[in-house]
Amino acid sequence: MAMAMTRPRPRTSTSFLLLSLLLLLLCLAQEAGAKPVVGMSKAVYDHISEVQEMFDKKEWQTGLDALGKLGERKLSSYERAHLLNNSR
Repeated sequence: MAMAMTRPRPRTSTSFLLLSLLLLLLCLAQEAGAKPVVGMSKAVYDHISEVQEMFDKKEWQTGLDALGKLGERKLSSYERAHLLNNSR
């Protein structure tokens, strides 16, 4: 009795399909959990750095005046926190 020879099914296509699906799910999960990064604009950073230099030179009033002008601008919560941290 001769055994019928069956060709084994190629595993590469199944493996490729599973790997592709896994990568797709990982990308979708990462995008779903992504939150915008709140940062500081360069202009605000430069302004706060200048104020810090004034404080280092013990030019207290000049620095506080500069912080007051910066506080009049529309700032993100992160920028405002740095502003308030420097003003105490």
